[in-house]
Amino acid sequence: MNDSNGDMVDDAVFEDLHFDSKLAILRAENPYIPILKFPDAVLNFVMTANVAQDVNIPSGAKLVRFAGSADYYVQRYGAAQVPTASLTGDLSTMGALLKPEYAFFAAQEMGQLSIVAPTTGTIVTVHCYFGL
Repeated sequence: MNDSNGDMVDDAVFEDLHFDSKLAILRAENPYIPILKFPDAVLNFVMTANVAQDVNIPSGAKLVRFAGSADYYVQRYGAAQVPTASLTGDLSTMGALLKPEYAFFAAQEMGQLSIVAPTTGTIVTVHCYFGL
């Protein structure tokens, strides 16, 4: 494959890094457009109100991103709970992130997390990326 300058690019060199040279070239040619690849794995959950769902992050995933059809909470340690009172503290002991769709999160060594929704039928999707 050739890059935008006509130079050869060997995809085999980057296979272990999950590097996509064609995507890198496309991004370089369009620097003002946020271009993402499709996730390497997608986990979908149809939630039951107030019932925590364990999520096993695939081995090798480097980043995760969340999406949901309504409010939901994500807890990294322990079972997620819908808050019923004010909670303060770090996420290792209490509290959860409300609908954290604003960013990618580092997934290395994450292993498992927990999600919960206050309403039945909420669909939560976890997009897993092995590389961008």
